[in-house]
Amino acid sequence: MLKGQELLNKVTEMREAGNTASEIVRACGYVSIRNDGTERLQFTDFYTELLTVQGKINNVVESVGEADEENEDVLRLMREGHSHDAIYTFIDLYGVECIEHFEESYQGEFNTGAEFAQYFTEECYLMRDVPPHVVMDWEGTWENLRDDYDIQDGYVFYCQF
Repeated sequence: MLKGQELLNKVTEMREAGNTASEIVRACGYVSIRNDGTERLQFTDFYTELLTVQGKINNVVESVGEADEENEDVLRLMREGHSHDAIYTFIDLYGVECIEHFEESYQGEFNTGAEFAQYFTEECYLMRDVPPHVVMDWEGTWENLRDDYDIQDGYVFYCQF
């Protein structure tokens, strides 16, 4: 796992090259292997180290340590049980300076944009009892929603805050 300035340099280089958060986390060595042999990206460890190196978080540990005033919201969200990975994905997309908007922005975790579009439509418009012969174009619906939402590593955020 890369640490310190080496991590910061690699992240900067990969962001400039247009790599995704998952690609960056993997390239920096924040990966473990599950018992079933599949890969698990360690977003929490990665972002904790990155934010610490950037001076944005002081000594954040998995149990949520002490915070400086700037990162009070990050630690509050962690204490309230929000997913560490979702929080750090939000920070990666919008910056730690926007963390106050996390709760209004975070929509949940979905495998695809189409899955989110279906959830959003069914919840907002009470379309749970659509007859089985009606076919919905959830990919098309996602295309119509995507200007207002970002999906990154399975997390969906409303981006018009």
